[in-house]
Amino acid sequence: MDYIFNVNILNPTIWVGELEFREPITSLTDFITALVCGAAFFSLSKKLKKVKSNEGVFLKFYFLCFFIGMTSAAFLGHAFQAYFEWEYKIIGWVFSALGQLLLALGTLLLMKDFFKHKFYIAIYYLLLMQFLIFIFLLIHPSYSDFKIAQVASSAVLIGVILPLHIFHFYKTKSSGSKYVISAIGYALIPAYIYNNQISVNQWFNYHDISHILMAVYMFIMYIGLSKLIASKSSILV
Repeated sequence: MDYIFNVNILNPTIWVGELEFREPITSLTDFITALVCGAAFFSLSKKLKKVKSNEGVFLKFYFLCFFIGMTSAAFLGHAFQAYFEWEYKIIGWVFSALGQLLLALGTLLLMKDFFKHKFYIAIYYLLLMQFLIFIFLLIHPSYSDFKIAQVASSAVLIGVILPLHIFHFYKTKSSGSKYVISAIGYALIPAYIYNNQISVNQWFNYHDISHILMAVYMFIMYIGLSKLIASKSSILV
């Protein structure tokens, strides 16, 4: 499969001795987003020692998956891509898709008491089927592409997570859900910048700008999920 990149706007390659670093700023900003996710994971892990929460377990591992995915993207997908095949980018995409699944399942569990059991089970299996379909597409050589990863993320965020939190906010006026709704709305900004390749120059291109904005998105999401975990506790199974 052939892939087309706008090479004129990518970060110039730098060398440290004989070691080649491609897209250094893009790698750095990717890793900054990963660090925000890693910090969120450890923070929620500490909170869950005090507040027992089934949904919290899903939500904290959402951040861990994105930490792994963004770290993989930073180094395998960008910085050291001269030493790895293009297919290694799939690692980041798969972990991102898994993270979105965990976010959706944690959200669904959080709101379980608001729905009939049949509806809960239907959404649960729908999420699993969607995840398996997109994983197949991501790892299949004929379909594997970052656009598939974008569609997978958007389908879960906008199609499932956003409506659930709007419903939850309508029912409870939860500040946590309000933050999550705001985060998803805010995520349209980095998505627009990335898809339209809005750049300052080669050293701060659309990859870099969208990564910094995604780091902010993850922080807003952390605040919302942290508030939700604190407001609803249950016994761990």
